[in-house]
Amino acid sequence: EAMKRLPPLAKRLNKTDLRLIRKTLLERRGKLAGTLGSIEGEHLGTDENRTTSGGDEADQANNAQTADISLRLAETGARELQEVDAALGKLGDGSYGICEATGEPIGLPRLKYIPWIRLSLEAQEKVERNQLRYDESEGWVFP
Repeated sequence: EAMKRLPPLAKRLNKTDLRLIRKTLLERRGKLAGTLGSIEGEHLGTDENRTTSGGDEADQANNAQTADISLRLAETGARELQEVDAALGKLGDGSYGICEATGEPIGLPRLKYIPWIRLSLEAQEKVERNQLRYDESEGWVFP
């Protein structure tokens, strides 16, 4: 199915909204990169530290749990950073604000609320109802 020709980005979003969205994305990117950097710095070599740091079993268990939580935060942050980078790339190539599943424009309130969003509200609701899913080789598919 061919994507329909959509108006250029400048016609879909005004300059003020585009500036605000770009600024929000860049700020979010900076914050995520900083957080990921501090988590990485804090837990670099945690495995070695954990085994040689002595302390009782409770301390070691607590350290392991803290490292596990940090790892999960880092994974979530890294995924969000990829989303933010993808959105910035789309701003650059003019495809920003288009639902990846339907090819329709994503509503401005949704873009302002989550500027790195990839799906329209309609498509997101279909995902939640298992009427739409992402396949690595095929992209978005309606089962």
